[in-house]
Amino acid sequence: MHKVSVIIPFYNVESYIAKCLQSVSQQTFRDFEVILVDDGSNDNSASICKRFTENDSRFRLYSKQNEGVAQARNFGLEKAEGDFITFIDSDDIAHPELLKIMTENACKYNAEISIVGHKIFFGDSTPKRKAHAQTCIYSPEEAIENALYQKDINNAMWGKLFMKSLFDDIRFPANRIYEDLAVFYLLFERAKSIVATKDTLYFYRKREGSYIQTFTPQRSDVLDITDQLCDYMQRHHHELTSAANDRKLSANFNILWLSNIHKCQDEHLNKRCWQNIIKLRLESLANPQVRIKNKLGVLVSFLGLKATILIAKCFKA
Repeated sequence: MHKVSVIIPFYNVESYIAKCLQSVSQQTFRDFEVILVDDGSNDNSASICKRFTENDSRFRLYSKQNEGVAQARNFGLEKAEGDFITFIDSDDIAHPELLKIMTENACKYNAEISIVGHKIFFGDSTPKRKAHAQTCIYSPEEAIENALYQKDINNAMWGKLFMKSLFDDIRFPANRIYEDLAVFYLLFERAKSIVATKDTLYFYRKREGSYIQTFTPQRSDVLDITDQLCDYMQRHHHELTSAANDRKLSANFNILWLSNIHKCQDEHLNKRCWQNIIKLRLESLANPQVRIKNKLGVLVSFLGLKATILIAKCFKA
């Protein structure tokens, strides 16, 4: 077995981080280090983390000025000493066998990336594992395509174990959100093999106030990132262009709807999203791999921009 570096950036999560760290300390796989990166918190999060470092030498705490999760992860990568890297969000929970199963699968199948299933939970509910025996082996192209079509594999960094060498010259883009979407395919394409199990061993907390539940102008970063993604696929993986276009379509629908639901009156943003939707919708409608949600969005779009926004607001209500 190989040593695993667990990177956990955090910022003002005093209500959740103790449960997160407790779940990591209870891992049945023991050869790991935990790199805690305080991204400029001004609550008691760092104090809670410090208690864990005092009781377990595998936990190490670092503090830095607030620059966002991307830079905090990059900082953690520089400190990592393990053979494998995994990321855990500071408000999420790891099943006791998360590291064990991910590492065993990586070694058993000689895979540079090992993926497990996840389960979404809310508030203080207690998530439970849903065991699933199915394990699939993917080529890099198959895994990227699966993630772009948003099927069994997602583009998040959590719930995945990466061979450290995959990050040799790859870092998360600074001052951007959706940093996972910006780098996942660069990591995937470097792997010779990717193993994925549907066994739910990572528990993802949805909570009020998290950036994914709100809208700010910075969320339009995803439009630039999907533009870059499509350009990259056209140049390096032409067979994945349709999948990349579908992911771009999803992003434009999402930003168009969210910005208007949250009453962000930005005509330039609306125009940008709408032009991309019109450009991509026919291809999406004809593509059998596109999920139903996107096809329904395309059908609604033929009613026009105002009707599309109005329908989105009605569903939100």
